[in-house]
Amino acid sequence: GNEELNRKHSKADKSSTHPAESVDSLKKPAPDPGNNSASDSSSSIHKKVEMFVKENIRPLCKSGVITVEQYRWAVAKTAEKVMKHHSEAKNANFLIKEGDKVKKLALQYVEAAQQKIS
Repeated sequence: GNEELNRKHSKADKSSTHPAESVDSLKKPAPDPGNNSASDSSSSIHKKVEMFVKENIRPLCKSGVITVEQYRWAVAKTAEKVMKHHSEAKNANFLIKEGDKVKKLALQYVEAAQQKIS
C-alpha cells in the first residue's frame, strides 16, 4: 500500500525537481565543507543551532562588546559542541528545552574568545 505510493512520489520528485537542484548546489560552494560527511538532517539541525546561537549573541556583537571574529568563533564552537552532544537528534527541538543551556554555553565561548584574542 503506502510504500508503493511513497516510491512513486520519490521517483516523480526526482525527475521533476532534483536535476535543477543538484546543478544549483554544484554551482554554489558548499557553505561548510566540514559538514559534508554529516547527513542532511544533522547539517540542517547544525544550521538551526547556529542560527539560535547567533540570535542570542548578536546583540553583543552589534553593541560592540565583542568583535565579529569573536562572535563567529563563539557561534561555531557552540554549535559544534551542541551537535556533539546531540549527534543522535532527529530535529532541533532540543533547543526548546535546552535553549538556556545553549545560551550559557555560547556566552562562555564569548568570554573565552575575548581572553583568547586580547
